[in-house]
Amino acid sequence: MLNIVRKLQPEKIEIKEVPKVKKKVRILYIEADEDRVAHQEKGVRSFEQRLVFVHEGRTRIGIER
Repeated sequence: MLNIVRKLQPEKIEIKEVPKVKKKVRILYIEADEDRVAHQEKGVRSFEQRLVFVHEGRTRIGIER
């Protein structure tokens, strides 16, 4: 996953809208996952879907959630 991110060169991506205030977080979570997805057409091979989640964590809403 790191190689893919490096190929994208995120430091060279032009940001169209610059945020007015930069948010500071204590902990930033980065999760990466891969999933093999079967294609719906016959004769077409399955493909690998790559997912990346970036979040600040989660807050507890209730006892069970």
